[in-house]
Amino acid sequence: MTRSVPPYRDNRCSDQPVRHSRRFSDEIVEEACRVFQKRTDRQLTHEDGRQILENLVGFFSTLHEWDHASAKTGHEDGPAISKIPGSDD
Repeated sequence: MTRSVPPYRDNRCSDQPVRHSRRFSDEIVEEACRVFQKRTDRQLTHEDGRQILENLVGFFSTLHEWDHASAKTGHEDGPAISKIPGSDD
């Protein structure tokens, strides 16, 4: 019994991408691929570029939330972090 395998779709940045998110234009996703391609030997896909951008937005959104929370509480060092019980710090 042979299992049917769908044809492989080469989805590198130069190919016409399948749109998964309307958040980022194709041009900005392609630019992310060009920038981050320098850091890997693996060929980045359009989906890789989109995920890179999603992760960057999430990272900077978290930093912004922390900054906003510290401004509300008056802590310039960021939100208070409790000491871990049993730690020597």
